Amino acid sequence: ESKTPDVAMGVEATAAQGGDGAAVLRRRELNESRKELKARVAALKESIEDTQKRLTHLRSDEYLRSAKDAFKKELRQQLAETRKNANPEFSRRKAEAAELAAFLNSRLPSLQAWLKCQQCSKEQSSVCVSPCGHRLCEACCPDSYDDSPNCSVCSTSLTQIVAMQLPSHPTNHTHTSPPPAAPGKRPR
Repeated sequence: ESKTPDVAMGVEATAAQGGDGAAVLRRRELNESRKELKARVAALKESIEDTQKRLTHLRSDEYLRSAKDAFKKELRQQLAETRKNANPEFSRRKAEAAELAAFLNSRLPSLQAWLKCQQCSKEQSSVCVSPCGHRLCEACCPDSYDDSPNCSVCSTSLTQIVAMQLPSHPTNHTHTSPPPAAPGKRPR
């Protein structure tokens, strides 16, 4: 018997000539197993090639760019969400600041008027307060008392004049005292 590369084929030929039927069946099973193994090996080779292609793609600049773009997109979404959540708080605080600014601006003319002498209308840094509550500058206070024992604004008798030094005011650019509190509100 000559030796052929495919032993199973030789066995089948021998079995066809009257050989053992079990051996033929076994050889067929071996042939089928070999075909299955070849198919598995081919599938594994293909899988390895696909994996290598994916690895090459992952290492490529294109993948890095797309990953970077995806990361940027996620960051933008997080920023938008943060802004959406922070916006009501910001709006509330902005409204409070606008309300306080409006109140202070409404009080500013009366505060500026309070800093002026009620007799000569000059801004004052030192003031004399009469018992009736009128404010006179240092120059007008003694003159008013010397000329007449009555207040030059309302003519109330001046039995006592209180002199006081006012803190620096905004025209001197050194004002450090806080603005007066709104009526009915406590200062913060």
